Amino acid sequence: DDDVCAICADGGKLIVCDGCEKSYHNHCLDPPLDEVPQGDWFCPKCCKSD
Repeated sequence: DDDVCAICADGGKLIVCDGCEKSYHNHCLDPPLDEVPQGDWFCPKCCKSD
């Protein structure tokens, strides 16, 4: 799996946006996520475009 974080461009444990399917580290998000949320999750960019 060659997914990388859309913010820092590093690999590792990533969460994937259900809107744009970009990947993010929990700690790169602002505010950071302590854990992966249950169900659908949308990145800040997708949340702004609503």
